[in-house]
Amino acid sequence: MTKVSIAMATYNGAPYLREQLESFITQTRRPDELIICDDVSTDDTLIILEAFKKIAPFDVHTHVNKVNLGYAQNFSKALSLCSGDLVFLSDQDDVWFKDKIATLTEMAEKDSHNMVFMNDAELTFEDLTPTGITMLTQYRSGGMSYDTFVLGCCAAIRGRFLKRILPVPIDYTHDRWIVELADGLKRRCITGETLQYYRRHGNNTSMSITSKVQRLNKFRYYRRMILSSFKKGNRLSLRNRLQATVVLLEKVEQMLQMPIEGEDYGLRIDLDKFSISLNWELETLDLRVQLTERPRLTRVAIAMKMLMDGRYSQNSGLKSALLDIVRG
Repeated sequence: MTKVSIAMATYNGAPYLREQLESFITQTRRPDELIICDDVSTDDTLIILEAFKKIAPFDVHTHVNKVNLGYAQNFSKALSLCSGDLVFLSDQDDVWFKDKIATLTEMAEKDSHNMVFMNDAELTFEDLTPTGITMLTQYRSGGMSYDTFVLGCCAAIRGRFLKRILPVPIDYTHDRWIVELADGLKRRCITGETLQYYRRHGNNTSMSITSKVQRLNKFRYYRRMILSSFKKGNRLSLRNRLQATVVLLEKVEQMLQMPIEGEDYGLRIDLDKFSISLNWELETLDLRVQLTERPRLTRVAIAMKMLMDGRYSQNSGLKSALLDIVRG
């Protein structure tokens, strides 16, 4: 039977924490363990966790950091302490539907190929009033690819995959690190089922346009993308992507050196393919950075040649080329 862990990161979560913890108890398939790493909370978070520990019908282990690590490294620590075959990521302020664990666990048991499994989430106001808007409908209405759907609280990860990819690098968010590796290896599965509430309030760590409590459309999305491209210093985002891709490639090459169990032999083939893809991406990003350092009027011909050479094939094609031409 699949052993299920939940990795939760907390920090001053007292206003919303109880409702999320209670939703773990009401699961049709309860977890085997809950691992909580607290990032030096100064409110009643630890009091709430200790009270929950006494009534929980499963193992609860709380670890309090000596210093504040930040949410990504706090999650990285929580994930490293989990012993489950399948590990669920949990924010402190959401509420899970009763069949979330059962649904994703069944998916993982039937699908031996994928390493990361993700569900949809309905956006709510602070008091948990539903908006009728889900994260995946935001992506669809905004004309965005599901490849960019990075939301850790909707993810369950195989334990054996985590052992290979942890720790999370300092300059990465934990969910982006997990999803980029799983996507690059073609080992992520997304279900359209809505399995939780995604509470929005003034202190959320994620403030992306897709997580706003307002229905997204293509006009709003592209308008924001274009306007942000003109901002001074926007080319820094390309430099950051270049640096992040270097880190990702280093990890893939490290994983290629690790022994692969017989059942995961196909993983080595996927890693080889991903390594080739990342090297192409590195070359492309370097060219794009060089392009954006030129005067805008001289960029057009170069960007069009790069487009014809397939340099934008992994980066939204013509749209990315046009953004590079105007990028500030």
